[in-house]
Amino acid sequence: ISRARRDEFISFGVTYYESLRDTEDNRTLPTTLLDAEFTRRYVPPVIGGIATFSLISQGHDRRDESDITGRDMGSVTATGNWRRDWILPAGLVAAAEAEFYADTYVINQDSTYETSVTRFTPYLATELSWPLMRASANGVSHVIEPTIQLVWSPDDDGVDDIPNEDSVSVEFDEANLFDLNRFPGSDEREAGSRLTFGLTYNRYDPAGWTLG
Repeated sequence: ISRARRDEFISFGVTYYESLRDTEDNRTLPTTLLDAEFTRRYVPPVIGGIATFSLISQGHDRRDESDITGRDMGSVTATGNWRRDWILPAGLVAAAEAEFYADTYVINQDSTYETSVTRFTPYLATELSWPLMRASANGVSHVIEPTIQLVWSPDDDGVDDIPNEDSVSVEFDEANLFDLNRFPGSDEREAGSRLTFGLTYNRYDPAGWTLG
């Protein structure tokens, strides 16, 4: 169940699944999942830019009652993001971005972890890009945009204190290259400072097709 508006998103979901693989035991898999999310976007006064605040709750349950293999988990995450862009001389685009994640976990039926764990992960970033366009006589446009980004975050964010259930498989591609946290779930957070750079090229044809 979800509702999306221009500056707000609300969703709630319950999922139950069973694996068909003979090598997997559904009693030790988290087959029941609950998810809820509230996200609000707004323009902050004075500093400008776009700010986003989210409150996300997740939980899953295993039918197994044994220690470790029957681990059940629930979490509540509050996250905030702020970004602002500036147009500089010669068409350069500068950006500043800040983000934080505040996680609270409850872990049951696993003696290798604490029952309650709290974690806070901040990010600061600055970005510079230079979109360049060339228009041909036949109406075709070529756009090249080099981008460089510097990100800071603490080297140790406490990820070892939480079992990794939802970020085991990471797909790293051009869609998340400049994300401050590139893990798909909540259990892992990207830690440490880094320098990221990339280059995009797009060819826009007036016939209606694009090559990128």
